[in-house]
Amino acid sequence: MKYAAQNIRNIAILGHQSSGKTTLSESLAFTSGLIAAKGEVEKKNTISDYIDQEKEKLTSISASFIPTYYKDYKFNFIDLPGNDDFIGEALSVTRLVKGAILVVDAEKGVQVGTVKHFQMLRKRGIPTIIFVNKMDKENANFDALLDQIHEKLGKTAVPFSYPIGHVEHFDGFVNVVDLKARRYNGKECVDDVIYDDKKIKIMSLHNEIIELVAETSEELLEKFFMGEDLTKDEIREGLRTGVLNGELTPVLVGCATKNIGIHTTLQMLIDYMANP
Repeated sequence: MKYAAQNIRNIAILGHQSSGKTTLSESLAFTSGLIAAKGEVEKKNTISDYIDQEKEKLTSISASFIPTYYKDYKFNFIDLPGNDDFIGEALSVTRLVKGAILVVDAEKGVQVGTVKHFQMLRKRGIPTIIFVNKMDKENANFDALLDQIHEKLGKTAVPFSYPIGHVEHFDGFVNVVDLKARRYNGKECVDDVIYDDKKIKIMSLHNEIIELVAETSEELLEKFFMGEDLTKDEIREGLRTGVLNGELTPVLVGCATKNIGIHTTLQMLIDYMANP
């Protein structure tokens, strides 16, 4: 198939070692239909870690290219090793891409590699989405982690999704931009409702996003102060402008092993990342 440039996304996947980059790559490939079944790092059958040394060490040591397709878009994902010994891979690839996913381990938080990779992406002006992985772990605390992200990575980080849980356990999230909830039912993610105890928090985050969108142009700002609702297209375009300019860094939540948050991540790469 042939794709026009505007329907192509070249995306690097970075993060501290063992944050779940390869598992996320596997989930992106599976969700988009590239592979029929997901591999696992521990089982040594992922499409990213395919050379003998990677299988032996259970970690990536070289860049892996994963071309796949989703909703008439072509994605060229590049899974990069998190170990500093192979930083040359990241330095080379980030000269070429127009977007990145920075993976953060929800339990371990913002680690040294997280900061180094984020600083490199900022220096090179690469629009970035932060994917908070492993939100299903017992010690994951999103609000505390978001404070840490603001402290170590900067205030540009804005939650575009917020975790929710059934009986206090993470099993889904709310897309803060369009106020739609998704829940993992044990097999797949399905539409859900926003729980009452989360509505105030989520509406507050949604209003913050609308205000940020309004600040992207005088026309939208005037409309905002007049009390008029912004359209979905205005919100999307305003957010896209902010992300591409480096003024906004979307923060998404999920669990790559359970495919939670993967469809939303793919859609946001379409909506907010640059084409070649």
